[in-house]
Amino acid sequence: MIRLRRSIGRTAAAMTLLALAACAAEPAPPMTVDGALPPPQPTEPAERIELVRPLESWGGAGGDVDIESSMRAVTAEEWRTLWDLVGRRPPRALDVGREIAAGIFLGERPTGGYGIEIIGLRAQPASSAVVWRERTPPLDAVVTQVKTRPWQIAVFPAEAIPTGATRPR
Repeated sequence: MIRLRRSIGRTAAAMTLLALAACAAEPAPPMTVDGALPPPQPTEPAERIELVRPLESWGGAGGDVDIESSMRAVTAEEWRTLWDLVGRRPPRALDVGREIAAGIFLGERPTGGYGIEIIGLRAQPASSAVVWRERTPPLDAVVTQVKTRPWQIAVFPAEAIPTGATRPR
């Protein structure tokens, strides 16, 4: 009986060591303080990509856009259209030629507590893109039980886009 217990104990210890070795072979992805995965890092190995911060931004949860989408505005007409998508009047005029705007729309979400954080504009010679992340409510949050349509509109300096680069997506 004692031999059987020792044998079971050794087997359990060996299995634990194998499990720990397997875990060590593939490290877990880093987590932030709130348990979320950090944003993906740029893939360009040799150079750091600087983000251009928005000059101004506006956001809300009651837009009129039902699907995830984005839109840019470089003309006064596109600026008005961007604000029509959220059912509001533009808060100010877009300085055409000196500013560009981008709108991010999450589409429909099941409850309140969702939002968008526009981090900046990544402008490179070949292309440019607005970098953003979705804010989601914590699992234990008390939120409104109504469908929402979060949106965010930001204005950037037009000179941030290199010559020949595409406009933000």
